[in-house]
Amino acid sequence: MDRNLPGALQNERVKAEEIKIATDEKSIWNDYFFLTKQMLWALRQKNMELFSDMLVQREGMQNRIERGGWKGQGAKIGMEATRKEDLLNQIAATNEEIKHELILQMSELKRQIDRFEAYHKIEMIEPTSLMDHRG
Repeated sequence: MDRNLPGALQNERVKAEEIKIATDEKSIWNDYFFLTKQMLWALRQKNMELFSDMLVQREGMQNRIERGGWKGQGAKIGMEATRKEDLLNQIAATNEEIKHELILQMSELKRQIDRFEAYHKIEMIEPTSLMDHRG
């Protein structure tokens, strides 16, 4: 955004940019797929902050897709139907990979928490109770 423009003109420019972005169905679906793949990459790198930021970005793209009337198979077709179907299938497959990776990471986190709690319980036991009193 050009900071030198008066407020009203800046708003008009932003609206024009949004319209330009939102009117190209092929670009937005390709960007959505790219972002989805990058989310999987960030998740596999265990970069949850980046993953979370991308998730917010993707939510914004979903809103633009819905506003543009491009949601799902029954939407207006502005790009070749078979290409769109292929892209939607690839997005769905990548979403499944993300889901699987999240489940794996949750399981690992649960194991770490269980391990921490087990060690913490041992630390709480008085050392004298661990000694053999047969003396």
